[in-house]
Amino acid sequence: MIIDGGKLRQCPGDGIVAFCLFPVEAGDDRWIDYLKRIDSELGIGLSHGEHTTRVTVPLIGGHQADIVIATCGLPKPLLNAIAQNLPVEPRGDR
Repeated sequence: MIIDGGKLRQCPGDGIVAFCLFPVEAGDDRWIDYLKRIDSELGIGLSHGEHTTRVTVPLIGGHQADIVIATCGLPKPLLNAIAQNLPVEPRGDR
């Protein structure tokens, strides 16, 4: 996410960051702890209820796994702070 933030720094206006977590075992919610850690370290206001979608996908041999897709908008000052690895002020819209 830090690398993506650096890339978005070159773009005008705000940015959107998206990432996927795969594989996630069906019914396993440990990925939410990972999302909370990203939010805590970057202060970007991630919420599993508002910023993620979880989809079950079939795998070979009749197995299945989940993929979690996360997206969030990042204002330009926050992108710059992430790209420069500066301390990030938490967003006020949580």
